[in-house]
Amino acid sequence: MKTINIKFDDRSYPIYIGQGLISDYELISQHLPHKKIVIITNDLVADIY
Repeated sequence: MKTINIKFDDRSYPIYIGQGLISDYELISQHLPHKKIVIITNDLVADIY
């Protein structure tokens, strides 16, 4: 997994890149209190999930 941290003056957020992240509950649950999660995928992977 690769993590890219995006930082602005008033906020910041991580971008995670890698395989199997959609099933990594620990990783996803860290961000659930924020109520905003974006998952970007492609046509092949989207059909599986």
